[in-house]
Amino acid sequence: MNCAGPRLVEHEAILETLRRTLRDAERASEVIRRLRSLFSGRDAVTEEVDLNEVAQSVAALLAADFRRERVALGLDLKPGLPRVLLPLVE
Repeated sequence: MNCAGPRLVEHEAILETLRRTLRDAERASEVIRRLRSLFSGRDAVTEEVDLNEVAQSVAALLAADFRRERVALGLDLKPGLPRVLLPLVE
């Protein structure tokens, strides 16, 4: 019997959890940076964005909370929507 198998699976699960946590932390950090800039009173720089990408980013940011609460989210994205002008925070 090979005892390394279960440990390897456990380590892979831990690594995947760490990857998701890091990705979520990076997204949250970006949101905080953007909010600080938005409310700092500086002139806002705008950028054309794809609303489908915005929806996907928000869904990805909330994915861990949804999993924890056992909430299923489905996105009904529409290709070819016009881009919209939103404040860009660098």
